[in-house]
Order: sequence, then structure tokens, then C-alpha cells
Amino acid sequence: MLIESRCLDQCARGGHGGMMMRGEYTSVTEILKVVPGLLPAPHGWGKLQNADPPTYFYLSDFVEMDITSAPDPCRFTARITQLHQTSTSPNGKFGFNVATCDGKMAHTVEWEESWAAFYAKLLRGVAKLDTEANGPLPELEAAIDNVMDKIIPRLLGVLESDGRYLKPYPRRSMGG
Repeated sequence: MLIESRCLDQCARGGHGGMMMRGEYTSVTEILKVVPGLLPAPHGWGKLQNADPPTYFYLSDFVEMDITSAPDPCRFTARITQLHQTSTSPNGKFGFNVATCDGKMAHTVEWEESWAAFYAKLLRGVAKLDTEANGPLPELEAAIDNVMDKIIPRLLGVLESDGRYLKPYPRRSMGG
């Protein structure tokens, strides 16, 4: 009974729960291929038998956390930099092959040629979910439109203009 009780605290129910657990397992697995040890190792995900409503689980290593001191920010950011500098895209586009989530909020992760287009679609998806959950907020909608129409093109779009382009993986030098 103790195992079942602990599991229910780490499980998610319904179809969205399955998406959450699959996305977490798949994304952590891919991240650890690039930076081993960055996250607790995943062992699996799946659906509990005989659970009503359908309930999904994700299993990973348990990590005992030291809460007496803060982690070294330089070491952590160096590992995140390593992740972004050495990861590769399976198809040369920005996105992911499995939906991922922030809690109940599913990310829009369909493949895009452009980082600016991918980011805009991701942000628009979050805004849509917020509107569905909280109703329309005209001030927020105006701010999001401003970000989409002005900020993203000026900050991200310029990185992909005048012959410049971003790749979802680092360029390798021709000399090796």
C-alpha cells in the first residue's frame, strides 16, 4: 500500500497524464544522451493496470537533495551550455517528436525550419491554453500580439535575416 500511495503522488491521470509522462520520459532520455548525469536517469513510463480513471506513471532514479547549500551556478550553466552546443536535431529543424508539458500545459513542439517561427508557435500555444483556462484578457492578448508582431521579429527574426541562419545544432568547422 505504501508503494501505491507514493506512486499516486507521482502519477498523472487521464489522456493528458499519458502525454505528460511520455513527454518527460522521452525528453529526459534525449537530454541524457547529450549530457549524462544532468538529470535523474529515467527507467520507464506507462499506464497503471486497472486504474479508473486511466493513470500513468514515470519512474526515474531517486536523488537525495542537499538543501543546506545552493548548487554551483557556474557548473549548472556550463552543463546547460554543453547541452545546447552539442545536441543535434534528427531532421535539421527546431522542435521535438513528442509533446512535452509544463504541468498541465502542453507545449506546441511541431517541427519548424526557423527558430523564430518555432518560438512564436510555442508562445502562441501557451497563450491559447491560458485563454482557455482563464478566459480572454484583452491586455494580455494585446501584449502577446505585440511580442509576436514586434519583439520576436526584432530579437529573433534578425538572427535569421540578411543571409544569416540558425541551425538547431551547432555548426561544425570544416577543418574538424
